[in-house]
Amino acid sequence: MDQQNFEELFKTYFAALMAFSRKILGDEDDAREVVHQVFINLWERRDKIDLSTSIKSYLFTAVNNRSLNMIRDRKKFSSEE
Repeated sequence: MDQQNFEELFKTYFAALMAFSRKILGDEDDAREVVHQVFINLWERRDKIDLSTSIKSYLFTAVNNRSLNMIRDRKKFSSEE
């Protein structure tokens, strides 16, 4: 995956992934952070990720997992106070 392909993926899926994460988290800033982290991770691991499978499915699964992890971490942090 080169930079142009990556930018195209970002432009294609960013808004939908934001809406998906925002539905889970209920917060625009947290959703943006999650989606950005997923794209950063995709770029850093672009040589190791099998792109022959559905990239859309990969992105939505990654955003879902990171969103749920953020909720879990929030609960853990708030219960420690």
